[in-house]
Amino acid sequence: MAVTVDDSLLGTWKKLIDEFQIKATQDLNEVRQYKQDIEQMKVDILNEINNGQFITDNKCIVISAPKIIIGNVSKDGTLKHGGGEVIIKGSAIGIDGVGQSANITMRAPVIQQSAIDPGIDGKEAVVWEGSSKITAQARTVIIDSHSPAQNDYHQGTFLPLAGSEGVTIASETGITLAATKSSTEKEKAVNDQKTKLDSEISELTGPEKIQKKEAEIAKDITDMNEILKAEIPLTADRDLTQTNILAIDELNYRLKNLVPQFSQHLLEYAALVSELAELQRQKACMTTEVTAIENGKANFETETTGTRLTLKSENIDILSQDGDNNWRTNEGAGIDIRANDIKLRSMTADTNNHPHLTPLEAKASVTIQSRNVSITTADITDQTYDADGKLKKAHFPLQGDVTIQSKTINLESVDLEQTDVKKKKEIALTAGGEINLRANKVKVKTINEKGESVGKFSVNSQKISMKATNIDSYNAEYEIDDYGNLKKPEHLKSKELAKGSEMLLTAENLSIGYKNDNIVSMNTTLFADNNLYVGSGGKIYVLTQKSGLWIDDNIKLTSDNEATVRGGKVKVNGETTFDSKLTGQDIQGENITANKAVKAPNIGDGIPISIPAPPQKPQKNPTIPTSDL
Repeated sequence: MAVTVDDSLLGTWKKLIDEFQIKATQDLNEVRQYKQDIEQMKVDILNEINNGQFITDNKCIVISAPKIIIGNVSKDGTLKHGGGEVIIKGSAIGIDGVGQSANITMRAPVIQQSAIDPGIDGKEAVVWEGSSKITAQARTVIIDSHSPAQNDYHQGTFLPLAGSEGVTIASETGITLAATKSSTEKEKAVNDQKTKLDSEISELTGPEKIQKKEAEIAKDITDMNEILKAEIPLTADRDLTQTNILAIDELNYRLKNLVPQFSQHLLEYAALVSELAELQRQKACMTTEVTAIENGKANFETETTGTRLTLKSENIDILSQDGDNNWRTNEGAGIDIRANDIKLRSMTADTNNHPHLTPLEAKASVTIQSRNVSITTADITDQTYDADGKLKKAHFPLQGDVTIQSKTINLESVDLEQTDVKKKKEIALTAGGEINLRANKVKVKTINEKGESVGKFSVNSQKISMKATNIDSYNAEYEIDDYGNLKKPEHLKSKELAKGSEMLLTAENLSIGYKNDNIVSMNTTLFADNNLYVGSGGKIYVLTQKSGLWIDDNIKLTSDNEATVRGGKVKVNGETTFDSKLTGQDIQGENITANKAVKAPNIGDGIPISIPAPPQKPQKNPTIPTSDL
């Protein structure tokens, strides 16, 4: 039987790689077993072709010199043309810079650190559960991405950054700290990676990679088999062997030259198959991940993901400043915090780590200070945007509630000044200051847990106006400033009484006007176009002192029982009608007319008759104040 390459060690090596390619989709342990066998094959091949130098020792190799350079370099340490590759492998690798002034420098356009297991051949990227860890410890840690000068990229240089003790992260573009889990974005990223792996696998198994290498190996085997086939007749007859020695040497020379080429092709073939095995392993991981994401979608939005980002420090500053410490006020500058649940608390914990308000002596507080402060529960619906992405139209329905709970709640518009280290003084009410309450219903209640009206509601002002009026020329559309604040009109004018409006003042004891030793209401006006009703189940007293009760038009002063009007002088202007008896101690009149009869127990000197005096001009009706609301 003729001897062929398939029967040799070379053929055994090829069969091993072919089998590895077929079973490259198996689990990681089986893949790594094949790799162990191939690694031994590589050693045998390198020994066979005597390629490169190999220095080994079963205990330790020490390279000692004041300066050591490792790489594809010339004798002076300069990197040779074409570059070079340096790979250090080990299950434990340590780089020690010993001494107080020691330093370790790593420089390259791209530096990558990945907490993965590369495998014995360096082709893998396996992440072991619980084993991925990157630790950096130093008194000063600086992470800087300040951009190089952009005038010429190839001559750019990173800008200097003076780092202080601690951890400094600096960037001229953006910094993202993320502790997140995703569903939609993660699924997209995983599917994109799966598509990329499919493309790489297709390219790797295509005509330019593995198929090409298989063709080269097949040609090597054919060429070597032809040489072996040609050698058989020359060595078949022992007597003719010496005659054919030159031809045999020629064939052996050709075969010897083909073996290194074939071995190199085998090594390259093995490397491609190893890369294929890793791509297929990663694809299997992506497929499993896609399935897990799809199965978990139902619970993703309702169940917590468990991610957490924590900032801890005795003092934390979040500043909207540039690198020159200038406060940024341009459009787009600011701090945006968005979340479903936001808590801002000034609290401490007891010995059992239970939260409590910070003790009073600690002088804890929460301060919000700004020219404009907005607290809103407005949603945004039906929004449309312009070509630049700016909001053009939308609806803002108010939803939810705003609750403020405190022992004392103060709303003030008062200017202050600092008069000492721990003292402030009121200057004046803020010019133009206003406190507005506007809603479909406004309720002020001092009701206790039993539903009883207790406590006290007090309004103290120089001018108090309570109105139910419509507004003159009201405009419900406002301008918006650069910060999103509404530019509302400063003044509103009353136009007319709101149709169907009512106002009710009721209490067990109700006072309109007031008098004591220091406070006296000078004028009290009750006015209505039609009827003014003053009713009581008992008596009605209208008290006047240096003032009067004015009754004009069709105004009725009624009482179910008795009505008494008292005063030093009570004057009634206009025509007055008494439907029943008029009784008095001393009645005087310039003109008295009796339609039926004048009755008296004793008429003395008779009844005087005179020309009626011209009627007095009626008192004008008081007007509603028209001050701004």
